[in-house]
Amino acid sequence: MTEARRRDQWDHTAALLAAQAEVNRDRKKRPKPFTPDDFHPLPDPRRKRRRPAEKGDISMLKVFLPKHKRRPKPKE
Repeated sequence: MTEARRRDQWDHTAALLAAQAEVNRDRKKRPKPFTPDDFHPLPDPRRKRRRPAEKGDISMLKVFLPKHKRRPKPKE
């Protein structure tokens, strides 16, 4: 219960800090807007950080396509 109250208070504080920083932000120096997450000191256990998708070879997924929809491999 104490942890939830503490987190709730930090949610409000972080939102106020983000709003204040956003009003005074120099858009040329920092084009990305501020968010409450930039000021919140506690990690959110509900929100998992997403990793960027790995770019790789997806040729093995062609197995799932019907034979008439498969394309031949491009020649280089």
